[in-house]
Amino acid sequence: MKAVILAAGLGSRLGFNRPKGLLAPGKETLVQRSVRLLTQAGLAPVTLVVGHQADQYRGLPEPLRFVDNPEYASTGSLRSLMLAHQVLQDDLLVLESDLLYESRALDCLLKCPEPNAILTSGWTGAGDEVWIDAPDARLRNMSKDRSQLERSPDGEFVGICRFSLGLLQDLQSWGATRPEAHYESDGLVALCEKHRLDTVHVDDLIWCEVDDPHHWERCQQLILPRLREIE
Repeated sequence: MKAVILAAGLGSRLGFNRPKGLLAPGKETLVQRSVRLLTQAGLAPVTLVVGHQADQYRGLPEPLRFVDNPEYASTGSLRSLMLAHQVLQDDLLVLESDLLYESRALDCLLKCPEPNAILTSGWTGAGDEVWIDAPDARLRNMSKDRSQLERSPDGEFVGICRFSLGLLQDLQSWGATRPEAHYESDGLVALCEKHRLDTVHVDDLIWCEVDDPHHWERCQQLILPRLREIE
């Protein structure tokens, strides 16, 4: 298994003149923290899929692999994931670049016996949540619109997943004519009947994503202090 961080996006909602993954709520940027935790989990070297302001990522001191997505401005996250898949040809642990989370997030997902799994949490109240419908801990649907789910959601999508080579190959075929698709809400939902996708639920997980100014404030004022208490 190899680790991939998807870091090609514009991050336009945040309004900062640098990639989201290079924001530093503490002494490390978000991406550097993920790289450190992945390295501690035995998954070095980490691959970054870059696009927007890629040179800023290339300046990081950590030993990293880079995969370029030159179409980052016009394609969805599935395109970035498929570019990494084409290069690595292995099972993948996939993370978003804009996450701050406790280390047990990786531990819980890596210990899952199923080859395909997504990490979910309890309710954060952060806004812009992706809701998960997973009866019997198996993905059936996910959406930012709760009305699109058949029942009350079972958790929130965190943005950390593990995928088998077989699932990735089918994602590549499915996405070949869908350049704007997202791997999670589009690709995984489309393939979850063919491929079992378990949810690893950590109800009290400490984590956040940084998509907008509210998220960034919450990251610094709430999540970072909580992480410091347990580390």
